[in-house]
Amino acid sequence: MHEALAVPQGFCLTSLGGQFAFLRLPSKRTAKRLSVMADQLVRNIADIHNQMISGVIEKKTAAEFRAARDGVFPKYVHMMRAISDLARVVIPPQVMERLANESFSELEADFRTHGSAFGLVVRDQAIFTVWTFRKINDLVAHIASQPVSDSLRHQDEEILAKFVFYALWTRFHLDCLTISMHCHKPIYPDVRNEVADGLRAAVDAYAWAKQGIELRNPVVEPIINSPEWDEEDQELLESSMSDLARESVQ
Repeated sequence: MHEALAVPQGFCLTSLGGQFAFLRLPSKRTAKRLSVMADQLVRNIADIHNQMISGVIEKKTAAEFRAARDGVFPKYVHMMRAISDLARVVIPPQVMERLANESFSELEADFRTHGSAFGLVVRDQAIFTVWTFRKINDLVAHIASQPVSDSLRHQDEEILAKFVFYALWTRFHLDCLTISMHCHKPIYPDVRNEVADGLRAAVDAYAWAKQGIELRNPVVEPIINSPEWDEEDQELLESSMSDLARESVQ
C-alpha cells in the first residue's frame, strides 16, 4: 500500500461522497434522473477518466502496472474531487443518493454477469468491494451529519484522511476492472493480481470509517458497582473456609 501517495489537503469527506454515485456511467434508466447538462458533464469527465485508467490497465507486468498506477494516482485523486464537487453543484442531494444506490446495484449485476472473465477470485473480490462500498456509503452519511467538537477535530481529520486515501485507492483498482469490462480491454494475469490486491483496501477504508463513527458515538462501558459486603456474607465466607480446611485435613 502506497500511503506516501498522499491525498491533497482539503480533500475531505464531503469531497468524497459524490463519487459513489458514479461507480459506473449512468445507465439509460439512471440517466433520466439527470438534467441534460449534468448527464453531459458526467460523460465528459468519464472520457478523461477512461483514458487515464486505460493507459494503466494495458500494462503487461505487475511492475509496469505499479509504476503507471503510482504515476497517475495523484491526478486521479484530483479528478475524483472534481467529479464530487461538480456533482454537488449540478445534482440535487436526493438524486445523488438515488444514483449511488443504483450505481451499486448495477455494478454488482455487471460483475455477476461479466466478471468471470477476470477469474472467479477477482470477480468475487470485486463484488465484495462493491458491497463494502455500499456499507461505507451508509457510514459516510452518518459521519457527515454529526460534526465533532473542537477538542476532537484534529483526531477526526487524521481518521478521515486515512479513510479517504484507502477509499480512493480501492476505487482506483475497482475502476480498472470496470473500464476493462465496459470498454472490452483485457487485463493481463499478473496485473489482475495487483488489481485484486488493491481492492482489499476496501476493508481498511471501512475500518477507518467505523473509527469516525465511534469518535462521534463512543461506547460507554457500564459501571458495575461492587455489592456491599455485610455480616452474613462474612459468615458464609468463614464457614466455607472452615469446610475447606477440614476437607484438607481428612
